[in-house]
Amino acid sequence: MRKAKGQRASEVTLRTFVTALRKSIPALLMPLIILGGIYPGLFTPTEAADVASA
Repeated sequence: MRKAKGQRASEVTLRTFVTALRKSIPALLMPLIILGGIYPGLFTPTEAADVASA
């Protein structure tokens, strides 16, 4: 992250990192859910688009 002249970059604590990681887990798993449903034939690509938008 680029900082302006004379400003300090904010520090990331372990607590904020874990909170951000916990909130991002559904988004990180979405490709696995979509591809994991298409390849075995659980749903079609059109249905996978619906799953992704939900």
